[in-house]
Amino acid sequence: MNEQHAHPEELLPFYVNGSLDADEHQQVENHVAACGQCRDEIALLQSLQTRVAEIDAHTAPGEFGWQRLQRDMRKPARQTRRSWMKMALAASLLVVVVQSGWLLQLSLSQNDYIPAGAHLQQGVILQVAFRPQATASQIHQLLDAIDAEIVGGPGAAGVYRIRLHNRSEGDASQPLQRLNASTEVVEYVVRE
Repeated sequence: MNEQHAHPEELLPFYVNGSLDADEHQQVENHVAACGQCRDEIALLQSLQTRVAEIDAHTAPGEFGWQRLQRDMRKPARQTRRSWMKMALAASLLVVVVQSGWLLQLSLSQNDYIPAGAHLQQGVILQVAFRPQATASQIHQLLDAIDAEIVGGPGAAGVYRIRLHNRSEGDASQPLQRLNASTEVVEYVVRE
């Protein structure tokens, strides 16, 4: 590549601050001798370097922030207290509005209240003790035959709670008779 046209732009800032090794320094020197564009760039970089060096430590960007903080700290406490009070009042009003909305929604929806587990209370609930020798398959077949499911148990006495599906209180006689007749699987049955 021709050195006249390959501008070492990435090396120029390091050339200006004097951090190039000897070979790179010589390469830039040779190029700058013949390239006015790079000489202008070096002049610009040198002027920037001079301006940055002249910046007083008191006017550095970090110093400006520190001065602003000090100024704000010198403001009268009354003015700071007022702004704090305004923010506290706004936050309090927001809490009151949000809570009022929740209470209104709660009062409107109280008629729709459904307790947890309410679906388990639908239907007739029976307490059943299965015989120890009854197999899981036999129990499953019996429950399917009377359209029931286990909803709790076994308790400490080995008693299960079963729910009869789609049955009202007066319509539980047939499943009760079937359970009582299944003496090989059921030890006893009582209605809750």
